[in-house]
Amino acid sequence: MTPGELAVVASRGVVAGVLAAAAIAKLRDQRGTRDALRAAGMPEGLARTLPVVEGFTAFGLVMEQHSGWAALVACVLLGAFTVYLVITAVRGAAAPCACFGAPVRAAAPAGSGGEPWRAVVRNLVLVALAVIATGPPWWLAWPVAIATAVAILARASPARAPRA
Repeated sequence: MTPGELAVVASRGVVAGVLAAAAIAKLRDQRGTRDALRAAGMPEGLARTLPVVEGFTAFGLVMEQHSGWAALVACVLLGAFTVYLVITAVRGAAAPCACFGAPVRAAAPAGSGGEPWRAVVRNLVLVALAVIATGPPWWLAWPVAIATAVAILARASPARAPRA
């Protein structure tokens, strides 16, 4: 196995593990996830949809051989989550984060632990790993991640901002 192939496999494993953990946490605490989504001004229906998408994406990352669809979906998901965290951090809002279930009950600010910028950095690393997981040529996945970020930023408005 070449170093490039090893990087792809390792990246897929890390991103799949993170997405699977997030999906399981959301499924175990659907009420808390709904509460967090409501507090963030997001549709409550995502409490059911989001963990399913995360779970299937994690499964696809582990199972797919060459197509890369799951890695592109992971780029979109992680890009969207990162943009949400940036918007929340910039606005200084204290919306709870339903990332991994646990902070939801404590109504911790997005990113858990009250440090949203650490969560942004964590997510940027995960986006980079998701891009690597798409396999060579990796540069093709960056437009997907950037387009997702731009679309979400364009759609964000002060009226929809999470409130402290």
